Amino acid sequence: MRSTARSLAVLTLGWLVLATGGGPDLTAQAPPKIETASDEAGLTISCEVFCSDTRIRTGSARIRWRLTKGGPEAARLASATPSLQATVFYQGFEKDLYVTLPAAGGRATPAAAQARQARPLRAFEIQIAATERPRSEAGTPEAGVVVENLEPGANYSWRVAVDTAGGRLVSPVVTCEAPVCPFDEAAEPPPPVRRPPGVLR
Repeated sequence: MRSTARSLAVLTLGWLVLATGGGPDLTAQAPPKIETASDEAGLTISCEVFCSDTRIRTGSARIRWRLTKGGPEAARLASATPSLQATVFYQGFEKDLYVTLPAAGGRATPAAAQARQARPLRAFEIQIAATERPRSEAGTPEAGVVVENLEPGANYSWRVAVDTAGGRLVSPVVTCEAPVCPFDEAAEPPPPVRRPPGVLR
């Protein structure tokens, strides 16, 4: 009798906690994690990964870059057209195992060593889905893009290269892990097996 009464008391207390809002908020989502890298010149690049709201099984990354310092470098960055580069290999930029995505849009172009690969890498079948217009605050221009179709769970390293009249600017490298979106974890039923007529099941 005592154990039964104790169990009822525990259940009642649990219902009271949930009813009064004292339990955990199951609908709350953790804030997005943003990876950032900067160099001495003040060129900063950041990566924020998320799942697409419109396309299932589609991992995306928002890449932004800016100069935290003003001066001639900021003017060069604001007036040039940057390109986004990505790799999933260790020291991929040094080994020419990366692809280049024009920030204005278009297909990814593989670097020399990557172009010699026998089969195209699934992780490099990425594309720019949207661009953010450059903006400037206190003389520090900022721009960005959204990249779609990331390989779930792959570690992507990103950098921005800018060719200007005064030379080439290359950002530091920032690395972030592509998200595993909900449908990537769901088990799919196997396709039906089709047998020729007369084959016993």
